[in-house]
Order: sequence, then structure tokens, then C-alpha cells
Amino acid sequence: MRFVPILCILLFLIPSGLSGQAVHSGCEVDYPPFCFADDSGEAAGFSVELLTETLGAMGRDVVFETGTWTEVKGWLESGSVDALPLVGRTPEREDIFDFTFPYMTLHGAVVVRADCDSILSAEDLSGLVVGVMEGDNAEEYLRGSDLDVEIVTEPTFLGAFEQLSAGSLDAVVVQRIVALRLISEHGFVDLKVLDWPLLDFRQDFCFAVREGDSELLALLNEGLALVMADGTYSHLHASWFAYMEIPAGRRVIVGGDRNFPPYEYLDSLGNPTGMNVEIVRAIAAEVGMDVDVRLGDWSSVINRLENGTIDAISGVFYSPHRDRLYEFTQPHTAVHYVAVVREGIPPSTFEELEGLSLSVERDDIMHDLLEEHGLTEEANFVPNQEMALREVALGASDCALVGRISASYWIERNGWDLEVGSNPIYTGNYCIATARGNMALAAQFSEGLRILVETGAYRRIFEKWMGQPPFDDPVSFAEILRRSLVVLLPLGFLLIWILLWLRLLRRQVRLKTVELRQNQALLKEMEEIADVGGWEFDPGTGAGTWTDQTARIHGVSPDEPVSLDYFLGFYGGDFAGMISSAAREAVESGKPFDLEMELVTPDGSQKWVRVKGKPEVAGGKTVKVRGSIQDVTDIRNAEERIIHLNRVLLAIRDINQLIVRENSPERLIKNASEVLVAHRSYLSSLIILVDPQGNPVAWHQAGMEDVHASVDSLLASGKLPGCAASTDDSGTPVAIEGDDRKEICSGCPLERECADSISMSVGLVNAGICHGYMAVALEESIARNEEELELISEMAGDIAFALNSIADREARKRAEEEKEEIERQLMQSQKMEAVGRLAGGVAHDFNNILQVILGHSHILLENDSLCPEDSKNLIEINDGAQRAAELTKQLLLFSRRQVMEIKPVDFNTLVSRTLNMLRRLIGEDIRLEWLPGNNVGSIRADSGMIEQVLMNLCVNARDAMPKGGLLTIETMNVVIDSEYCASHAWARPGRFVLLTVTDTGQGIEKDIMEHIFEPFFTTKPEGEGTGIGLATVYGIVRQHDGMITAYSEPGKGSMFKLYFPLSEQKAVAVGARIEGRPEGGSETVLLAEDDEMVRQLAVMMLERVGYTVLTASDGEEAIEVFRANPSVDLLLLDVIMPKMSGNEVLQEIRTMDPDVKAVFTSGYTQNAIHTNFILHQGILLLQKPYTSDRLLRMVRQALDPDK
Repeated sequence: MRFVPILCILLFLIPSGLSGQAVHSGCEVDYPPFCFADDSGEAAGFSVELLTETLGAMGRDVVFETGTWTEVKGWLESGSVDALPLVGRTPEREDIFDFTFPYMTLHGAVVVRADCDSILSAEDLSGLVVGVMEGDNAEEYLRGSDLDVEIVTEPTFLGAFEQLSAGSLDAVVVQRIVALRLISEHGFVDLKVLDWPLLDFRQDFCFAVREGDSELLALLNEGLALVMADGTYSHLHASWFAYMEIPAGRRVIVGGDRNFPPYEYLDSLGNPTGMNVEIVRAIAAEVGMDVDVRLGDWSSVINRLENGTIDAISGVFYSPHRDRLYEFTQPHTAVHYVAVVREGIPPSTFEELEGLSLSVERDDIMHDLLEEHGLTEEANFVPNQEMALREVALGASDCALVGRISASYWIERNGWDLEVGSNPIYTGNYCIATARGNMALAAQFSEGLRILVETGAYRRIFEKWMGQPPFDDPVSFAEILRRSLVVLLPLGFLLIWILLWLRLLRRQVRLKTVELRQNQALLKEMEEIADVGGWEFDPGTGAGTWTDQTARIHGVSPDEPVSLDYFLGFYGGDFAGMISSAAREAVESGKPFDLEMELVTPDGSQKWVRVKGKPEVAGGKTVKVRGSIQDVTDIRNAEERIIHLNRVLLAIRDINQLIVRENSPERLIKNASEVLVAHRSYLSSLIILVDPQGNPVAWHQAGMEDVHASVDSLLASGKLPGCAASTDDSGTPVAIEGDDRKEICSGCPLERECADSISMSVGLVNAGICHGYMAVALEESIARNEEELELISEMAGDIAFALNSIADREARKRAEEEKEEIERQLMQSQKMEAVGRLAGGVAHDFNNILQVILGHSHILLENDSLCPEDSKNLIEINDGAQRAAELTKQLLLFSRRQVMEIKPVDFNTLVSRTLNMLRRLIGEDIRLEWLPGNNVGSIRADSGMIEQVLMNLCVNARDAMPKGGLLTIETMNVVIDSEYCASHAWARPGRFVLLTVTDTGQGIEKDIMEHIFEPFFTTKPEGEGTGIGLATVYGIVRQHDGMITAYSEPGKGSMFKLYFPLSEQKAVAVGARIEGRPEGGSETVLLAEDDEMVRQLAVMMLERVGYTVLTASDGEEAIEVFRANPSVDLLLLDVIMPKMSGNEVLQEIRTMDPDVKAVFTSGYTQNAIHTNFILHQGILLLQKPYTSDRLLRMVRQALDPDK
């Protein structure tokens, strides 16, 4: 007692020694929710409050100054303040500051304008203007990265956001939480935070002090550890961040152990109850949380938390190992674990457990502790603590390690005679736990628990379930001894006398008592092991009795009064009549019975039991009927489950055979769904195929035929049933039962039919592609387990693999077909091009020959002294040469070497203008139908050539319909996209006028279609066709930069589609030209022609009408002649000549005389003057072969352009 005054003095002195002067700190004005200035200008925010609480825990005050980040950082560097509440720790800053351990770690984020969709990763920031707060970690990150960005700094992030909103910046790099807060508080509706983090921009937030201030640093580290341990940190975190991290309106799923009374367990109706359950629901009511408590086997509950199926567990013992796996609240209960044995003194330390066989609940805290102490080899891990105690009661284990209060409950309920340790082998802190990283939810639970403690609600809940106040201060041993002696000393002597007397009495009855207890215990254990009870009834009075186990099987208290009628009342339907008849027959005839029936307990549970009865006959009369009852529900369910699984395996076998056999997705899902029901594996099945957007495209269902039409209607509308819609694309199966069914199946056509079954749904996923969904309904009596889910997942995987294989085969087949078609089209195109070059070359050379024949015959015909016979012969020569010229002209059209006179043409007008001529051409037996399109655009074309195309196509159509038919000409505007071009080698994208010519004639064989555009190819009899008509059409269309394709079927007719590029210019109408007699002249003409015969002929034609002609046989000679005679009035140049082309000669001469006039002559003009053979303004081309009149008119037109 002499130390008490000294202790009081020390307690008085310690706070004064810790307090000292206030710590000065700086707070940023605009970094919410960590540090900011509130409406009154005071420092506020999570980090501000955390620093205040940290220093408060160490007995120190703090005073804040507010400023920009650059200012507050400078204050700490200069020593104006002692510490800062929020500094991101970086290697650069460690040279000037010392840091506490981090209290939060976050990654950076990117903020852009709401209409920006081009920034998909950090690399996309390169080349952009990016804003940051001056001196922030974000600036250091950008300057140290490889990103090529233009960095703009602002004093605050608010200023950066304003610049971004105004369009001065492309993006801002900032912490996500800060961005969300600023956007919300300042109404930046035109900004958004991108949903991917900057993983290489990580910030460890710490308190910072000046370098070397180790005393204050140690004080902050210690205080920070304290506020984290006592729940203050969690409380602050929940206050500032929970609303941002926990989705609003989502139900929180809380799991727990269904077999750990009185903390958490299922009541007689199967509903969650217990102290933990009530604490969770009270917390939810206080903090406005919507919770759903679901209890199950402890191991499965742990797994569900780890895989995200549930959000929290109502009771988890804290340990350093588990702290790495979960987030914990502060403890709400302390639970004592003890050892339980059959006899003797239970162990009280882990060392005393060595050499004993142990029973422990799987995944319990004791499981972890046994692993730490290396005692797992002696341990038997069971599903729950009741089973651990049963193992000891039956002698299967020496010792069970269980919670003390839970052990008392199970021992009393089961009537076991076991010894419970008085000294705890372990005392654990019982907390609420959430998944690792879900600090917001853990903080919310912590906050709610704190409120329960403050309001007294926690105390009331604890006293309700535990019968004593929680967390009372323990009474010292000395005080207990003092209080006890006051009562015990007077009673001591009386007790000694009584004990001596009782000892004598107990010794006499001990042997009989032990024997009776052993027999009763053995019988009771055997009943429990076999789940068998006994019963006996008097058939005369109906009175009876049964064992405790029989009462438990019927779900009633053993103290319940029993009668025969009461016993029979548990059986309904056919079973009531069955057992009544068997009991009556046993009484009347003495016949024993053995029945297997279903009973219904008062709570609605259904059980299968085997009831055996044997009458006791005395004096020829049945006086008793006694027997046994055994709960065979598990056995029967196991048998049914084995039968069901065998059926499922048969279904898997048949489905695997389908996979090998079927090549059609529709047939595969039809047969697979029917197989699932045909083997009675499932009540019903539904398999749905979806497109890449998730819309149903095909489906088949089997079983529950009454609702097929409703399901078809739902799927046809593009909607998925709830079971499929609730399944993700990972291929993980989902079981829908209990409360989940109400939410998921509401409004589904199958809702009523599936109400009494367990639904399972799984995605048909293979190689990351979801092909659809499979849903099945399982009888509720067949318990669903993990094996069931694995089998359904295996079937879905097999079907998905088959669907993926079918899709791959079809894709490969389509690709091969498309490849072959494109190659065929390419070869055809190349062949046509080669034939065209050949035809053009032949026509060019032939034109020179025809030029000589026509020219000389024309000159001779002008001679009046010819006799009639010679004139006639010359005319025949001239006509033959003209026909040959027409043929070469068509060859040039095919080879796209014919010169065009291009102008905008109204396509419908052009076609309409030729209709009368076409009707006369095709005759009266063929009906011509003209279908002009609406608003058909103009094209740039040579009208004469287009008319030639129409004539050739109509003549071909006429010849294909010798007995008459229908010829249809149609126009319309079309657009060809790149997707169409990918599968049609001849096509290119753009806007076109489409001319379609269709006949109902004989059609064309497929092998002939490949040759129809080749020159001189014809199927007509000899003398009826030249084979040049379609070749001419092909050449004209291609020369107009168009496209042509043909389709035909023998006996059904042919269709030709011609595509001409649309022109934005309006069509012009030009009247017919009236030409007079050609004139001569006295000007000097320089003639350059490599063909000597043509050159001589042209000289003759020109000199006859007065022109002076200078000649050259190639391009270089022409230039030399011009240099020697610069007064030349006109150049008459062949396009193709040795050494230099006509165009090159013209360009060279115009360097000497820019105003010199020129006329070109050629059999064709490929790449000679200009692209696509369209005449430039001011350049004239005379096409070979030409007559004297055409030559003289062209020369005069060049010399006198104004005329």
C-alpha cells in the first residue's frame, strides 16, 4: 500500500510530460478530401483529422496554417511548420523530409473532358497538354516518365480543372479521390475520370517532418499506430471515404457459421440467429446499410468471402496471419477456447496436447494455431464444433478444442458426459471481417459497432445472449478471496461433516451408478450414431412413450406428451394410410411391419424414416407394439444423388457423342437440351445461343413444355431469362435458390415452374468467347453441392468447345471459299488485263495500216477521171477498211485505249433518250421495261460510249430470247462499303450510279461466265456474232473508272450490273454539231510520224490544200527541225514515237515557243498525253485511222480555235 501515493504522483506527471507545446502544421487549401480549407477558411479533411487524432493520442495539440501546396511545402522546408499531414513519399523528397510509415496508398488517375474517347492508356497522353498542381507528385511523375507531354502547372488542382474545362488543357493527372471530390463539389459536369489507374504512378501518403527531426517522427509513428489499433483510423476512413467506395443501394451479404451457438446458428425454422447476427443487423440499422445474413458451413463461408460471393463475415477471430487476408473491425467479443475430454483434467496449454488425438473444426482459428504449433498430424478436422465434441464422446478422439460457451450448449443438448476445461487454452478477439482491400466496408462496420457501444445497444445484445455484462473490469484474486472467506469459513466446518457422511454413501452406490451410466451412455450414443430411436404404444389406450432420439427425429421436445394418434399425425397422404394399416394389422394379427415413409416435422421439414414395429402378445392379445425409427433421409438422398449423378454422367457421355457428330450449332443445342431431360438428369433444360452483343439468336428448351411459348416470346424480343442474365461470362456456374430466386426470377415465364426446384445457370464459354448460356432445373430434394456445379460446368465447357470448333470450321470454310473466289476474280481480272493489252497493241498497229489504205483510197476517189469500175472497187476497198476501223475501235474500247469526250451526263436522261432506238433494235416480241431510279445522280461520261454499252447489252439480251421475253433496264444510286469490297475483288468503296440490265432468256453456263468479257469469245453460230460486244462493254465501263459484274442461271436469264462513279457536276445538254467543207491554208506544219507510209500520206493530204509540211521520223528529229525552223505554225505529232514521245516533244518545243499550237495523232493514247485518256483543254487528238476531211478540219481547228 505504500506504493499507492507514488503511483498517483507518476500518473499525474505523465500527461504533463507528454503535452508540451502545440505542433505547427500546414494544410493545402484545395486537395479534398485529404486537405482543404472549409467555408470558414479552417483546415479540414481526412489527413487533417488523422494528424489531429494521432497527436492527441500522444497528448499533443496541433495548429494548422492554410496555403497552396507550394507554400505549405516551403513552410516545412524552412522550418515555419513542424509537420505536414499529407505528403506523397518519393525518393526525391526523402532528401529533404523524414516520413512516417504510410497510412494510405493510392494510384493516380487521368481526368479529361466528357467527350474525349481517344485516351485509352498512359501512352495516349504523348503529344498532349497535361495539367498538374505545381510541385505535386503528379508533376514529378510526368517529368520522370517517358511520356512526351507538355506539362502545365497550376497552384491548385481546382485551377487545373478549370483550365481543362475551358479547353486550354487536354488532360489532368491527379489522385482519383481528389478528382471525384473536386468534380462533385464544383459541378464540372463536362469532365470525367477515366476508369483505368496509372499503375506506375503510386503515392504512399505519410506524415512528413523536417529531415533529422527524429523525436517528432517517433511521436507521430507511435501515435499513428495507436489510432490505427483503437479503431480511430477506421472511423475516420469511413467518415470520409465509405460513401465513395461502397456502391449506393447495393445489399451487403454477410456470412457466418450456421453451427456456432450462441454466437451464430440457424434456429428451428432455418433462419439465422445468434448474438453476432443481432449485432450485424443492429449496425446495419444504425449506419443505413442493407444487409442479408446467410449462414453456412464455416469452410464454405471462408471460401465465399475470398471469392467475392459474400462481402463480410459476422465473426472472425483476429490473428496476424488472418490480418494479411482480411480487413478487421475492432473486436466485439472475446471467446475462450478450451479443451474437452471424456474424463480427467483437460489440457490447458498447447504443450499438453502433444501425443493426443485432436478434433478441431476445419478452417477455425484452432486449425491455424495447431499448424503454428506443429500439431496437425494428430488432428482430425471436422465440419463443425458439434461434430468435434461427438468425436470425443464416441471415443474417436482424445480431445476437442472448441469455444467454451458453444461446448456447454452442445454437451447439454446432446446429453454427453464430457469434461470441459476451466482454463482457456486460447482467448480470441472476435471481429467482423471483410475481404482484403475492402477497408471502406470494414470501416463502416467499425463505425456502427462504435455507435452500438456508445448508445448501450451492444451491452443489451450481449446480456441477452451471454447473461452477463460485457467487458466488465475483472475482480482481483485478492478481492475474490477476501469476499469468499467471509462466507466460506462459517460453512467450512459444516461442509466437512457433510462430506464425510456423503463419502460413505457415495461409495456404496458408485459402482451401480457407473454401470448404469455407462449402459445408458452407450445406448444413447448408439442411437445418435445410427440416428435410431425407440418407441412403444399401448394399442388399448393409445398411450405411449419414445426415446429422446425419436423425439429429435420428429422435431419435437423429448418432454412432449406422446400418444399413438400423435405419432401417426406426423405422416400425411398415402403414408398415413400405410402406417395406420400396418399398426392395425400388427394389433389384430400380430404381424410385424417394416416401412419406409416420409414424415413432416412441425417446422415443415420433410424426412424419410424407416419404421419397424413388433407386437407384444400376451394371452392371445396384443398388449404392446414397440419398435424403432431410423432417420434415413441422408441415406435416401445419397442414393437419389448417386442415381442423379449417374444420369448426369450418361448425359455427359451422350453430349460428348453429339459434339463429335454434330456440325450445326442449332442441332447441337437441340439434341443436348433433350439429352439432359431424357435421362431424367434434370427437370428441364434451356440452352441459348447469343451473338457477340449478347442478344439471343437461337435456343432450345426441353421439359416444362407448358411454358415453351412464353419463353420463346421472351427470347424473341431480345431479352434473356433472369437465370441467364445473372450469369457472367467467366464460365462459373451459378445456383439460384432461396432468397436469390425472388430477385433474379421475378417476371420470368419459368418463375412458377422453377419455384420448387434448384436452378443452375452457366455461360457457354470457350477461349474467352461466350457463345450463350445453359440453364437447368434440379429437383429440390436432390441437394445441390460443389460436385453438381462442377458437372454442369463440365457439360457447359464441352458444349462451348463444340460450338467454338463449329464456328472455327465454318469460319475456315468461309475463308477458303472467299479466298478461292477472290483468287478466281483476280486471275480473271489479270487475264482480262492481259488480253486488253494485247488487243490494244494489235489495234494500234492495225490502225496505222488502215490509215494508209483509207487515206489513199479517199484521195483516189476524189479523182474524177476514174472509170466506174475502178471507182466501185475503190469504194469496196474503202468500206472494208472502214469496217476494219470500226473493229479496231471496239478493240480499243475493250482495252480502254479509246479517247473519250467526257462531260457530266444525267444518267436517266441518257437512257431515256436511247429507249426508242433500243425498242426498234430488240423487236416487238420482247417487252422492254424501263425502271428509272429516283434522284439518280449524274456521271462524267462519253454519251456515245454509254449508248454503245446499252446497245450491246440489249442486242445480247435479244439474242438470248429468240421466242420473246422481258428485258428490264433499271437505275439507282448505291453506296459500296469496305465490308462488301472485302469479299468482292472487283469492287471498290464509293458512291455509284447502278445500271442493271436483266433478261429472261436462256442464261449462261457457269463455265462460260468466266469468258464472256473476252474479245472474240462467242457461243453464237459462225457468222452470227463477232464476240466483241461484251468485250466492248467491259472496256467502256472500265475506261469510265466503273465496275461491271454479271450473274446468270441457265434457263432463268441473265443480269448485268454496271457501276459508274457519281459526279457532283450537273449534266449539260449540247446540240448537234454542223460541219462544213474542210478548208486548207498556207501555214507551215511540222509533221512527226514514225510510220513512213502514214507520214507520206499525211504530207500528201496537207500539201494538196496549200500547207507547207516539214517532216520528222522520231521525237528528237522533230525538235531539231523546229530549232532550224522556229516559224512553224502547227505541230502534228504522233503520240508514240522512238526516242521521245509526242507529249515530251511538245513540252520541249514549248520551252522555245510557249504559244505553238499542236495536234496529236495515235492509234491509242495510253499514258501518252494524260491519265485515263481524257483530253485536256486546248489539246487536240486525232484518232487513227483518219480521213483527209478529219485531218484538215482538226488542223484548221487548231490554227483557228476561235472559229
